[in-house]
Amino acid sequence: MALIALRVIIGFGFILFGRWAYRNPTKLHPANLYTNPEAPLLVSLPRAFALLLILVGSFSILILAVARLGESIFSAVVALGLSFVSTWCLRPRIPERQSVPATVGGFLTVTGKWFIGIALAIAALTFALILVLLRR
Repeated sequence: MALIALRVIIGFGFILFGRWAYRNPTKLHPANLYTNPEAPLLVSLPRAFALLLILVGSFSILILAVARLGESIFSAVVALGLSFVSTWCLRPRIPERQSVPATVGGFLTVTGKWFIGIALAIAALTFALILVLLRR
């Protein structure tokens, strides 16, 4: 019983965090790295992630409810279908925004360019270290 309660609580947590992230997509990434944090790419990707969080939370709750049908692939398919419908119904309604004027300049700020450069250098050094260790 405690495991079921834990799954329900975690599912509701995923749903609530997904709803918050869908309403506030610019708070999921550091705004000082980009010249226009309201760019469509920087808004649509976090919203897709938020919908995935809502889907996972609703699936974890609905799989418990549909488990009464039996432990079969049919119950999992029914729960997945119901979770898609519930995700569509649970997502917050956002009014359409006015078009944001394009900013002059690049996509990243100077800080953002440094961040990307350092991250790529660390990734390349890690990859090289893995290759060296695998050769031994």
